[in-house]
Amino acid sequence: MNAFDIYMILLKIVVSVQFMLILLKKQSITSVEFLISEMIFKLSLGGFLMIFFWLNKISEIRGSDKVIIGFAGVVLIYDAIHINLPNILEIYGIKFKPLEFIHSLF
Repeated sequence: MNAFDIYMILLKIVVSVQFMLILLKKQSITSVEFLISEMIFKLSLGGFLMIFFWLNKISEIRGSDKVIIGFAGVVLIYDAIHINLPNILEIYGIKFKPLEFIHSLF
């Protein structure tokens, strides 16, 4: 196993344990630990989906399939930045609205 495999397995274990804690009512979905681990998992998986399928040539996957898989990675990253990040920052009293920030740049 390479380092990325170990990294993804550890992330899956952390998310699974937190999911069980939520089911047992020991932790909530608004806790900082859960939101941070979920955001890291989404960013990692989204980046993997985008990069892996564009760099590796798999004969069974057509170009249109690669676009759909890459778009799934983009949606995961978008979800992490526009949903999880503002929720985490709000817990610490920082108001951050990604779309307003982007519009202020232009």
